[in-house]
Amino acid sequence: MSDLDDLRAIAPPPAQPSPRPDLQAARDALGVDLPADYAALAETYGSGSFGGFLWLLVPGAGNPNLELVRQAELRLADLRAVQADGEELPYEPRVAAGGLLPWAITDNGDTAYWRIDDPAAPDGWTVVVNEGRGPDWHAFDGGAPAFLAAWLSGRERVSVFPDDVPEDPPGFTPLG
Repeated sequence: MSDLDDLRAIAPPPAQPSPRPDLQAARDALGVDLPADYAALAETYGSGSFGGFLWLLVPGAGNPNLELVRQAELRLADLRAVQADGEELPYEPRVAAGGLLPWAITDNGDTAYWRIDDPAAPDGWTVVVNEGRGPDWHAFDGGAPAFLAAWLSGRERVSVFPDDVPEDPPGFTPLG
C-alpha cells in the first residue's frame, strides 16, 4: 500500500477535487520539480484542509492563501526576515540544497515544509514543520502523504501542533 493509499483510507478524498493543480507553472516558478507523491496528493485532493487544521498548498489554487508558489514566496521571506533579526535557523530559507519549500499551513500559522537535501531528487525530500509563533521545528522522515497519514492516524504526534488536532474522526474538507 502506498502512502497515498494509506491517506485515502484515513481521509477519503473528494469525488471532484478543486481545479487541477498547475504543477508545470509551479516547477517553472520555483525552479525545481515537486515530489511525485505530492503531485498525486494535490491532484487527488485539491485545495482543502486535513484534520480540520492543516491546509494543503496547491499550485494554481483559486484562494491565494493556499496557492503554493505565492505561499512559498511569503513563507520563505518571513524566515529570511527572522534570520536577519538574528534568529538561527536549522535550514536555509530558500528553494535550494539545504533549504525549504512549504507545502501546507495550519490554522495556527505553522508551516509544513519539505527539507531539500538534493534539489534534483525531490522524491527524497522529507517534512519539517515550523511552529508559527516560535523557533521550534518538528522533523518527519517521509514525504507529504506519509506525514499526513501518520499524523491523522495518530502514529505521529507533531510537537508544534496543539493536542486537540486532528479532529476526530480525521478527514479532509475541500475548499469551496
